[in-house]
Amino acid sequence: MMKEELREKLLRDAQRKDKEDLLTAFDSQKVKYQIFWEGDKTAQDELSRFPITSYGVLDLSKLQDTVALKLDELDKLIKSKQLDDPEVFVVWAFGPSLDLKTSLKGVLKNIELLSLDDDFFVVCPQEKWALMFHHDEKILFGKLK
Repeated sequence: MMKEELREKLLRDAQRKDKEDLLTAFDSQKVKYQIFWEGDKTAQDELSRFPITSYGVLDLSKLQDTVALKLDELDKLIKSKQLDDPEVFVVWAFGPSLDLKTSLKGVLKNIELLSLDDDFFVVCPQEKWALMFHHDEKILFGKLK
């Protein structure tokens, strides 16, 4: 194995280990997902369509239909906005990490595994909305204008 291939394998192994509990839960629940490894900008490109402040959160002033809420209000938001179960990207805000493409229901079913420490975004390119989950249990929602 060449040096570059070994470096990439080790990086992917570290990214998978970091999200091991989530991926194991998805596998056991038969939630379909696709991994985008660090360096693959597919999910990042979808997130880049949304305005982000200099401190790394959704810029609600540049979005429409915005809401700021707490984690325990999430189900109410999903129902009121009729978000159903679209295919979404999950993009972590900081550090080298894999990104995912999966279902919104898969994300919601495993929200406790996602929202522990890291800030992350859930982006729905088809319906042009994004959720930002902040580590302090604050959630931001907005749609592109």
